[in-house]
Amino acid sequence: MFAVDIDISKSKSTIAIIKDGEVFNKPFTINHSQEGFEYFKNTLKDVDKSEIKIVMESTGIYHLPLLTKLLENNYFVCVENAFLLKKYFDVYLRKAKTEDTIIHDFIIKKELEGKPPKVCKIAGLNKFLRIYYAKVKECYLQ
Repeated sequence: MFAVDIDISKSKSTIAIIKDGEVFNKPFTINHSQEGFEYFKNTLKDVDKSEIKIVMESTGIYHLPLLTKLLENNYFVCVENAFLLKKYFDVYLRKAKTEDTIIHDFIIKKELEGKPPKVCKIAGLNKFLRIYYAKVKECYLQ
């Protein structure tokens, strides 16, 4: 699998590509233009698109031109909000293992497997119910 991280700024983006945990090539910068996008495509031209997972930061409107091009070319793209990620990792790094973080981890895992959002939420609800019923059962057995 190829993991592609795109750091977006106003008129250019820095791209880092990792293949199976190893650096695929040196990070490079592209302009938000057709030539820049073609350079990116040529870098990964020999790779099957189903093997490429792209993550980019939601940066107001600056990420939209590149996101549109990637989606038009059938790439898998995950756009993340940096503020929400920070909030999530603040909880996660404190090693808080509440039902919320367990279910959130479960839903993210399903999303990364490529499941539709509705299916992920239903699977998360099922996971919550299993935890809830196990706790109820534990209370009645004591």
